[in-house]
Amino acid sequence: MIGLFVVLVVGGALLFGGIALVASILFRVLFGLILLPFRLIGLVLFLPLLIVRGLVGALFGLVMAPIALVGVPLLLAGSIAMIVLFAVMTPLLPLLAIIGIIWLLAKTASRPRLI
Repeated sequence: MIGLFVVLVVGGALLFGGIALVASILFRVLFGLILLPFRLIGLVLFLPLLIVRGLVGALFGLVMAPIALVGVPLLLAGSIAMIVLFAVMTPLLPLLAIIGIIWLLAKTASRPRLI
């Protein structure tokens, strides 16, 4: 009895979903047909702007392509060089700290007193 109830509820939900789907498709087609003249007028008025946008984008691409062709390899080479430099210089940090402490002591010892 409960199984029949579940089957009926699921079937009703599927039927309701199907009806809603068909109704939404019909309303979409209807509104599309009603608004078609306005969309065509908008397309005719907007088409020159789309052409200008495409031409500006193409010009920008032509200007930026050589910069990208030169800049990307330089960027990769520079980043690889910085990674190598970082890997080489990192073990030298304790020496840099010791040199800094010696410099600080020498600077404070050689400063003239104002007394």
